[in-house]
Formats: sequence, C-alpha cells, structure tokens
Amino acid sequence: GLRGRVEAAGLRHDLVLSASYWDQRLSTSRSGRLATGSSNLYAPVYGPAPTGSILMLDDLGRTGRNTFSSLAFADTITALDDRLVLTLGGRWQKIKTANYARNTRYDESRFTPAIGAVWKATRDLSFYGNYVEALTEGGTAPASATNAGELLAPTVSRQIEAGVKFERGDWGGAISLFQIGHAVYGHLYR
Repeated sequence: GLRGRVEAAGLRHDLVLSASYWDQRLSTSRSGRLATGSSNLYAPVYGPAPTGSILMLDDLGRTGRNTFSSLAFADTITALDDRLVLTLGGRWQKIKTANYARNTRYDESRFTPAIGAVWKATRDLSFYGNYVEALTEGGTAPASATNAGELLAPTVSRQIEAGVKFERGDWGGAISLFQIGHAVYGHLYR
C-alpha cells in the first residue's frame, strides 16, 4: 500500500491506496461424508482411529480453490481546525471460488463504497456516522440440504452506523445505533 498527505486551501487530505491478493487452495484426504453421531463436550463419542500409512501432503485430493483480490482507495479530509473529519473511499473486490467436488464455481466482482464523518462539537464530545459495503464469499449448502455442497452466491454486506462519543480525562463512553444487512443478487436480508 501507499500513504500520502496533501494540504491545500485549509484542508488536509490523508490518502491511502492499497492492494491485496489471497490464494487459498483446499484439499482433503477423505471422500464422502464424515460419520455422524450423538456427541458433546461432556460425553464425547469417538469415531474409529485412522488406518493405513502416514498421510503425506502430496496425497491430498484438491477439492476447491478461492482467490480474493482487492484495490482500495481512501481520502480522509480534515477541516475547520480538526473539528470535521470526512472519509471517502471505496474498494474494488473480486472473489473467484471453485468447488471441484460439486463442479460449481463463481467469479464475481464489485465496487463497494465507504463514507464516514466525525464532527467534534467540543473537545470532549463527538458525533459520527458511516456507511460501508463489502463483498463477502457465499457459504456452502449444508449436508442436510438437497443441494448439499453447492456454492452459494456471494453477498454484499451493508453497514450503517451513527453515534455520539464523550471522553473526559480517563472517563468516556459512546452510544451508537447500527444496522447490518446482506444482499444476494439485489435482495436485502437483515
């Protein structure tokens, strides 16, 4: 990532540009479902011990692959003698996922915005609010479902927050309201 600062016309701009990439390769030595049974922490039921030779990592079967990449930019603008702080930014995200066992995959990307503001009403009292989105990986259908093992579509999480913060000396506190929801192909779930 890169960071920089620019001051002009009474405004301070703290700029950030960052990139990330994650490549996850999934493998397993088992095929089929694991044995199920009634067990708990206080009365555990153990399955059979593994048999055969020592398992080598090269022997594992590849079951899936996930790649996550992003490019983010943010400009934090400070004005009015540091009493107003405004952050504007966004992130382009890409999720590429494959489940080889079910032959399902998706390749989705999206720009997700972020905005935040802080008003320092007094030295001790601040009001704030923000809105942030993020593209997140979809889950996998559980073993009990008719589409067991199928990759579920990625979701877009959305968070809205507003609050007030008070700090004086060693004492302080905050009250905030927030809402987080997830959208799958345009349908919002809370």
